[in-house]
Amino acid sequence: MTEQQSPLASFEIDPFELDVFDPETDEAENVPITEYDLVSTPNDFNVLTIQNFLETGAVKVPKYQRNFVWDRPRASKLIESLILGLPVPQVFLYEEARNSFQIIDGQQRLMSIYFFMVGRFPRKAAKPRLRDFWGIQGAIPNSVLQNDELFEPFKLALPTPDGSPMNPLHGAKYETLGDKKIQLGMRTLRNVIIKQVNPEGRGAVYEIFNRLNTTGVNLTPQEIRMSLADSALMERIIDLNLSENWRKLIGAATPDPKLKDIEIILRVLAMADDSGTYKPSMVRFLNRYADRTRKYDRADVDSRARFFEDFIADVSKIDRTVFLISGRFSVPVFEAIYAAYWQGGGGGVLNEVTLRKLMQDPGFVSATSDKTTDTKNVGERIKLARQHLFGTR
Repeated sequence: MTEQQSPLASFEIDPFELDVFDPETDEAENVPITEYDLVSTPNDFNVLTIQNFLETGAVKVPKYQRNFVWDRPRASKLIESLILGLPVPQVFLYEEARNSFQIIDGQQRLMSIYFFMVGRFPRKAAKPRLRDFWGIQGAIPNSVLQNDELFEPFKLALPTPDGSPMNPLHGAKYETLGDKKIQLGMRTLRNVIIKQVNPEGRGAVYEIFNRLNTTGVNLTPQEIRMSLADSALMERIIDLNLSENWRKLIGAATPDPKLKDIEIILRVLAMADDSGTYKPSMVRFLNRYADRTRKYDRADVDSRARFFEDFIADVSKIDRTVFLISGRFSVPVFEAIYAAYWQGGGGGVLNEVTLRKLMQDPGFVSATSDKTTDTKNVGERIKLARQHLFGTR
């Protein structure tokens, strides 16, 4: 969607905050941790190798990783440490396939190295857009790097206190390092490569990513998911999240900064596809689904996106209060109705009268108000929604 198409120039509902009714999923889910069989291999890659891995796409910066947030002084201190031979924190990579790795932890360090080696540093306005510039098969195209509105020369910013001798590396660029250019290129950075052997899937990667990123600004499960489960479906969900009808339905003019709205779409698609296999925790259920959909082909993605768009267009004609509990958009209610409609192949009676009768069904009220991530309640509310929509008992 282009900027001109972005909805909600004026908006009658809350334009800033997504307020949803979902009593269970925001709480810590006390489920036993899974035991994993992992292979962890330490490797000392030199800086030139790291640059090559990033440029060729052997090491991938996922499109949905958290933005590059380091400023030039902080990135410069990393480069200075490498030049001086000082230790720097290790990087964690996940081995997706032979010669294909995804960053779990260390994005800021690796990108700082890359930017210094190519001699360009992103300006403030460019940082939120880096995820669009970074190619699927490799690094940022040179035509983008040379755009002076987006990038500036990367000169090391290493100021010294008043009265102290000037840091000899202050203002240096990679191409002006002289003998230290070779010195930097040969410096190594410890990379721990992780591969999950058992059980099948990538559950350990989510656990590791979460535990490595619990300092500083905590990431939500959906932010982690978007970082690790990048796929054509995730890309399409981002587009679906900008739909004017969708934004009016959930009552928020702008996308949620913590990706709560994107997680809702992923969750309803997951329930539509896989409610029969659901068991707590919801976080892990969505992790598994997100991983599985990385294998979806274009037809799989298109069919789900079109169905969602058509469904939202239909319910946009219905008073949105049907989907509210205590004045808040109810994820369990919307999830159950959508999943039932998808599983029934569409064509049911989707109107306000039917939905209000459903909302008055005692069984549905119970299954959407208490213990909403309990397996029994998930199945019960979808079953009741299907009965009301398709007239089957």
